[in-house]
Amino acid sequence: MEDKLNQIEQDFIEFMAEKKGRPYEVMEEIFLETRKQYAFAEPEYGNLIGQVQALYRILYDPIDEKSCVEAYQYHALLHLFRYLSYSYPKTATVYKHEAMKFIKQRRFRELFYFARKTLLRKLKKRTKASRPDKTGLPEKLINCISGTPVVVDYGSGLGYTSFAIAKKIQGTKVYLVDIDMLCLEFSAYRFKKHGIDVTAIPVTQDNPYPKLPKHNICIATEVMEHVPRPLEVYRNIYESLEVGGILHGNFEDHAHGLYHPSGDLKELREQLPNNFQVIEPRFYKRIR
Repeated sequence: MEDKLNQIEQDFIEFMAEKKGRPYEVMEEIFLETRKQYAFAEPEYGNLIGQVQALYRILYDPIDEKSCVEAYQYHALLHLFRYLSYSYPKTATVYKHEAMKFIKQRRFRELFYFARKTLLRKLKKRTKASRPDKTGLPEKLINCISGTPVVVDYGSGLGYTSFAIAKKIQGTKVYLVDIDMLCLEFSAYRFKKHGIDVTAIPVTQDNPYPKLPKHNICIATEVMEHVPRPLEVYRNIYESLEVGGILHGNFEDHAHGLYHPSGDLKELREQLPNNFQVIEPRFYKRIR
């Protein structure tokens, strides 16, 4: 990548400069050198994350709530750099790597949705009939509800989707739910900087499954497999999501691994029809 910073990278450097009490220019230089050396968006960086996690497994092995929080907090910066890379244009190498990951793990349904999404994205780039963000996930979620969005972004990471919703609809309230670590701190900082009404709800060792406020949109994509008790998270979401509200998430099985203590989500999928109507894949409307 060129030595240019997108908006979220600029926000991150500003955040780190304030946090560390150092000039913006110094932190920018450090960030650019680090980004160049490790190429956050490339498969090699993903492999590095896996290697570091495996190396430190003897100290941080996420088998229960306490150890999950410890492990994520220890590896917080590794994951934050990967989250930042989601804002970069994807290369063909990255697409191929993601597709091969689904194939190796026999996650064929997810491979189908990934291929479809990739194809649609490429088609949109070839036409000027409509802007891509007009038919994206934020717009879909907004169109699924009535009234002003109140969003619970569970396992929020950098909150790309909830941020986009809030920028589209004035008055949106966002609750970011994630491990109490650097990523959550930065996300809340960024939302506030851009004038979004946000509250961070930290997941801690003492409170691994926090109760949630009333809301009409819940984003819970790629999160349930990461928690030891996914049904606990599901119940908290269901009890606080308004009737008619939308739950967006991927609840397919995942390969059991270091950060997938709950790869089998069969029980959760069996519970969904009791409370939700499927609008389309990964979109669930609360019906009772």
